[in-house]
Amino acid sequence: MSWSFRDENNIRAPNNGVLVRRYPFPYQAAVTISNDTDRMRIEAFDDLHDYVNGTSETPYGPGLGLEMSDSFWIWSESRCLSLFHSTPFDKDACLSPEADRIVALAKNGIIDALHNFGQWRVNEYMRRDDSKRALDILDRFGIAPRIWVNHGGDLRMRHQMEGRWGFKRFGDDPDNECYCYDLLRRAGFLFFTHGLMSEQHRLGENRFYRDQGEFDRDLGSFDFQPLFRRYNKLDGSYSNPFGELTAEEEIAVKRKFFNKVLVPETAKDGTPMLLFKRFRGIDRPSAGNFVTQINYYSLRDLVKWRACAIVYQHFGVNRPALSSPSQSSGDASKPPVLDLHNRTAFEYLADFNRRREIWVPAKYRFLEFMRVRDFMDFDVRSEENALSIIIRDLNCPVDGRSKLSVDAINGIAFVLPRTAEQCRIYLGDREITSYFKRDTDNLSLGRPVMYAEYERKSAYIDSSEWYNRAKNR
Repeated sequence: MSWSFRDENNIRAPNNGVLVRRYPFPYQAAVTISNDTDRMRIEAFDDLHDYVNGTSETPYGPGLGLEMSDSFWIWSESRCLSLFHSTPFDKDACLSPEADRIVALAKNGIIDALHNFGQWRVNEYMRRDDSKRALDILDRFGIAPRIWVNHGGDLRMRHQMEGRWGFKRFGDDPDNECYCYDLLRRAGFLFFTHGLMSEQHRLGENRFYRDQGEFDRDLGSFDFQPLFRRYNKLDGSYSNPFGELTAEEEIAVKRKFFNKVLVPETAKDGTPMLLFKRFRGIDRPSAGNFVTQINYYSLRDLVKWRACAIVYQHFGVNRPALSSPSQSSGDASKPPVLDLHNRTAFEYLADFNRRREIWVPAKYRFLEFMRVRDFMDFDVRSEENALSIIIRDLNCPVDGRSKLSVDAINGIAFVLPRTAEQCRIYLGDREITSYFKRDTDNLSLGRPVMYAEYERKSAYIDSSEWYNRAKNR
């Protein structure tokens, strides 16, 4: 069963002829990169980000100046990017050499995700009190990431969040000693992802379709089976995590997940959870295969589809591209992290960004923009050839209703009817028209657009600048 391609094209239904634009004006598509911390040591981090984020000369050439954010761990026994080079169970561990840099970049928005609490080899798992201690550490340093990404699949990671699909993960199960989802929410975590949310074949969500046939072909090639088939490795049984569904109910579930970046779901404790989807590709993500995810052709297709993608990576891991899954998991990346192919992939991304075709924000800025875009309440009042747009509040399916600030509408744009010669914009009772600019949107067939120009909020600290500061302290 299918549904109308027009329903899929409209991210939101028009409000008195006014549409919320897909991305900040004038971008036609969007890419953000979600790099997990596995094997990522500070030397590799500096090598990668000095080139991708910085603007100074690097071994690869001048820095590209992109806004790419990253993740970290609290604990890493193998000395990956973390506050402590230890396990959570070493009570007197000293801070790692990169702890100050992690904290500074977290406050600057370049490090904005926690890839679980950490990794360790000792056969032990975290309980609720350990999770409380982890979050107390973040609070002590004054950093509050909003993004959580599960890590690893063994029983040491049983405190992970997997919602209705999990059978041996208990982070969102209030009846288990590993329960910590409520603690994470209280600490400010809002965006969650896990293995099921990793797309292997389809690059680009929020695709725009030209006709019903194009939509039906894309829908027909999508594999929904993992959504409806929960596999219990403990006893080999299968079950539908949604229970018994009518045909209409099954369509509703498919519509919720298909072609979406943000997916409102329910945690095991019955409270709301906001999931986000990443693009993995058929290969295991590593520094050696970034070019199979991002290249000239994939970027061209994203623009064609007017689509967006959260690209799932492990730049700390070095292994051959398109290698057999039975081979080793790879080595830790060392400078130079990027070879010719993968450096060129970033150069193409920077070119599309410079031409203002593809928006490349930090993960949190991207996810928060999408949340505001999808769930912002606004009214439209019309008088002859003039419009007033009144932004009310954010009606988030997880956080409920909350007031919006001017900063929260960073990048938001409204596509107007052609007859709207004048437009005023209000945030509640406060007029904020001066924050917006007016232009013509070629992506919307030349209709007028009022847009709050996207302002980059994340500031990278070049490694040479950082270490020079450290010498002078």
